[in-house]
Amino acid sequence: MAQAQFEGLLTNLMSEDNASRVQAEKIYQNTKKQQPNEILQALLQVGRTSTNKELRSLAIVLLRRALVHFDKEKALWNRLSPAIQTLLKEQLLQGVISEEVPKVRADFCEAVVGLAGDLFDDGQQWEGFVQWLVALAQSTVDHQRQSALSIISDLCHHLQEPFSGPNFAVLGQLIQSSLASPQLDIKIAALNTAQSVIVQFPAQYRKEMQNLLPSILDTLAACLNAKDEDSACKSLENLINLTEQDPGFFQPAISVVVGAMLNVCNATQLEDSTRQLALEFLLSIAENKPKMCTSVEGFAKNIIYVILQWMMELPEVTLEEWNQHAEEDDDEIDIENYIVAQQGLDRICIALPAKIVGPIVLEHIPTMIQHQDWRNRYVGAMAVSMIGEGCSSVLKPHLAQVVSLILPLFSDPHPRVRWAAANTAGQMATDFGPKLQKQFHADFLPRMAHLLSDNENPKVQSHVAAALVNWCEKLKASTLKQYLPTILNALHTLLKENRKQFVTEQVVTAIASVAGCAEKHFTEFYDIFMPILKDILMLAKGADQTMLRGKAMECISLIGIAVGKEKFGPDVPSFMEILANIKTLDLEAEDPLRDFVLQTWMRVASCLAEDFVPYLSYTMPQVLQSAALEAGFSVSDSSLAGEEEEDGWDAIDIGDTRIRVHTVALEEKASACSMLLSFASEMKDAFFPYVQDVSKLILPLLNFGFHDGVRSSCAALVPHLLNCVKAYLKKNPGQNPNILGELFRFLFPALLESIRTNGEMDVQLICLEALHESLAVLEYNSLNLEEIQTLTHDVFLLTKMSQTRRQQAVGMNPDADRDDSAMIREELKSEDDMMVELAEVVGSLVKYHPDFFMETLKTELLPLVGALIQRTCQPAERQFALCFFDDIVEHGKEKSFPYWELFMPFMLEYATDAHEGVRQAACYGLGVCAQQGQELFKPYARQALEILLSVISKPDSREDDNAPPTENAISSVGKIIVFQESQLGSDVPELIKLWLSWLPIEIDDIEAKAVHKHLFGLIIGNHKHIFGADYGNLPKILSIFANCLREDTDVVEDKKELCNLFKQMQQQMGDLITKAVAVLPADQQALLSQALAQ
Repeated sequence: MAQAQFEGLLTNLMSEDNASRVQAEKIYQNTKKQQPNEILQALLQVGRTSTNKELRSLAIVLLRRALVHFDKEKALWNRLSPAIQTLLKEQLLQGVISEEVPKVRADFCEAVVGLAGDLFDDGQQWEGFVQWLVALAQSTVDHQRQSALSIISDLCHHLQEPFSGPNFAVLGQLIQSSLASPQLDIKIAALNTAQSVIVQFPAQYRKEMQNLLPSILDTLAACLNAKDEDSACKSLENLINLTEQDPGFFQPAISVVVGAMLNVCNATQLEDSTRQLALEFLLSIAENKPKMCTSVEGFAKNIIYVILQWMMELPEVTLEEWNQHAEEDDDEIDIENYIVAQQGLDRICIALPAKIVGPIVLEHIPTMIQHQDWRNRYVGAMAVSMIGEGCSSVLKPHLAQVVSLILPLFSDPHPRVRWAAANTAGQMATDFGPKLQKQFHADFLPRMAHLLSDNENPKVQSHVAAALVNWCEKLKASTLKQYLPTILNALHTLLKENRKQFVTEQVVTAIASVAGCAEKHFTEFYDIFMPILKDILMLAKGADQTMLRGKAMECISLIGIAVGKEKFGPDVPSFMEILANIKTLDLEAEDPLRDFVLQTWMRVASCLAEDFVPYLSYTMPQVLQSAALEAGFSVSDSSLAGEEEEDGWDAIDIGDTRIRVHTVALEEKASACSMLLSFASEMKDAFFPYVQDVSKLILPLLNFGFHDGVRSSCAALVPHLLNCVKAYLKKNPGQNPNILGELFRFLFPALLESIRTNGEMDVQLICLEALHESLAVLEYNSLNLEEIQTLTHDVFLLTKMSQTRRQQAVGMNPDADRDDSAMIREELKSEDDMMVELAEVVGSLVKYHPDFFMETLKTELLPLVGALIQRTCQPAERQFALCFFDDIVEHGKEKSFPYWELFMPFMLEYATDAHEGVRQAACYGLGVCAQQGQELFKPYARQALEILLSVISKPDSREDDNAPPTENAISSVGKIIVFQESQLGSDVPELIKLWLSWLPIEIDDIEAKAVHKHLFGLIIGNHKHIFGADYGNLPKILSIFANCLREDTDVVEDKKELCNLFKQMQQQMGDLITKAVAVLPADQQALLSQALAQ
């Protein structure tokens, strides 16, 4: 084919006329397949000689795609003759050297990189290539040096061997000389190359690269001095990438680097985008190397000063304009300095120790809040809202003082300050709840309710409604009850009278949250709100009202859950009819109403439970159809003229292959699977008719590779489907009992395969959770010895894999110190979660199959656990080992005795460990050992008791993360008192009194129920010391009863049984009960009186 003719073919490949383009593609593909040598030679000739730069570019792009393919069998290189291979190598290199058009030259560089990378991957040589590259990097022609640096950067991984050892000095000198170039483009290219070398070359060369730090900083300075901010931004982006990949690289010059970045931040003559990148560098390096940053004098103080100054740069808008939009951080202003600074303050307070940043910020806040300029007051309030998460340990002891600063701002004369007050109230409720709600509800809730009537400022009203949502997340129903009339009347007024849709949408969401928090207390307001919400659902049909309509149906369903099916039931038929008339399958795939309907069905099912069955006839077909949607993906050659983008589809190009995924269809599939999970969990035996079809549907989806949500929901479904069958068999005892085990063995292999092969840690954790929950449903002796052996071996392998990943993550820090990057910390946290779930699996195995498990543990698990409990191991690993011992003692009983000598010294030592998870496992275990150990525990009883008392008596033992291990310690003290009483002698009466003084416990629900059940058992058994001398413990016992009976607590297994116990005591003890009740607070007397009346 002559060159002119071939250029015509290439021109048609770019044609906008579909018929011409399709015909040209067909000819091109056929020729490429039948005559690879000729087609590639023709492409090379056009790329090197055509006078049309667009055709030259296209020819080289097509040449690269033909030579390089992620599917090696489709790459043409190995089908070419040696002569053509040699020609291609020579001419591609020559094209890099001589091409004058930057875009085409970049195409030549990409082709060289692609071909060289494939050859090196296959172990083939490109003779003279490295020498050519070095020579090109030393060229006196600027664009040639720039191209060489670009190629080195892209091929860095493959160039480690030729530039290793003494040869690394050659590479270092190339980068050094290029950084010293007067040409900014070469400096930027050298900086990019340096970043690649730092990250990809072995750590042994890191120090040599650190010698380049002055030159790297000079590159940024040169860009700024030349007033070339585009190049400066490129330099900053390179440096930011380096803070994420190897933050410790900056250690030798960290003070200079930080100073340079602060100067850029403070340079008001620069573009905001440039200054923001400098701040991003400082934030990123603080997140990834916090200890290194705090070693720089004034680091925290200086960066916080910059941030607070930027937060003052509020846009000048009229209040009328400001009130037009719902959110303060609208999309069009998300690059404003004040928004970047707000986010930055949050990030720096999370990144650095609270004891360092907290006092610095708090030093500024009082002055700002009392300032005459509203901007200062606004920033002061916003600063409080931003520092809460990171500085909670510093702020909590002074919460009253912080609250006193914020409260006056609710009546501030400027509406934007009132908005900030509402914003801070909402964020503080999240950061400091439930403590804030418990202590300061009387300060905040009336003020928030009052601000809902700020009719001149709908934006304030909307944000107060949003803050109420935050407050309700951690507010007790009994506390909210007194404020319901005021809050709901204000929301009702807004719902009826407000004309701004963004306010109405937020009010509807707030009503749903208030109802969810108030629960049955919302019942008296139900008839006020339900008609209005149904009207919105019926009338809001405009295209711009989709979100409002969706929120209305969401609110109705959440109210239904709050008030219960007795109140909601009469409205359900009409509500479900409205939903049924919304033909979800006829809606556009991208229409959010589809998901709103599915989620609403799910909540109605949650409310009605088995009473939802009549609606399954039309909801299940739609849900099953959505869950069975095809993945919606295709693999094809990238279209030469491009493809029109379709809504709901995402495309990824890998080489010359385009992978397109129908993301909207996948999201719908995931929502449907989540809905099946809800149906099965709520309807129990009523869902049994659908179990078989759903099981067949989810079997392949347990290893569905295109969406994590689908796999997660399907894995979580497994125990619930088993529970449906179990509940059905319980109600229908004449049915075949084997169907439960048959269902498990139908799904078990796929679930196990998902656990073994899943690359996503989050999904793998859900699969492990599904496994141990499934074992709990099956209960005792449902697995055979071989299955137990399989599972214990898998636990062993997964634990070893977690150890390996943990070591690899730690190894990512070349400084080998404890100042890890955020990415490393996140990976280590995931491994901690993995160990927790593996411990749960072990617990289920030993609980329900103690004999088989104790038989299998010796081969692999016991040696592994013995290694993990050592002091040198990570806290999560030691916690896993302790939980293992707890479980084999609790369920293996005397079969665990041979292992006590190994574990007991660690159990005693770790009961005071600094890590709360380790401490909790050890404290719990001491109680288990006291109960199950019989004579074996007696030598340890006194020592264990003293250790547990020391844990409980610490001043902060009931605060935050300390509470669960402390409550487990309290539980264990009770067990030692009862099961090791002979070892305690005359101390028992005082120990029981002390133990009672710590009750009730409320944080660890599981342990709370166990402890209170233990107490009730002592009373029923009439333990000789439980009531104390002269019944001195009786008032405390009755106080515990009252607290356990509060409607907002769930710390006893059955409140009715507790009421019956109290009635029996009242009948037996008469006046003693009357006198003991009389000394209790009025609210507790009322609760006990109600108990007697039941």
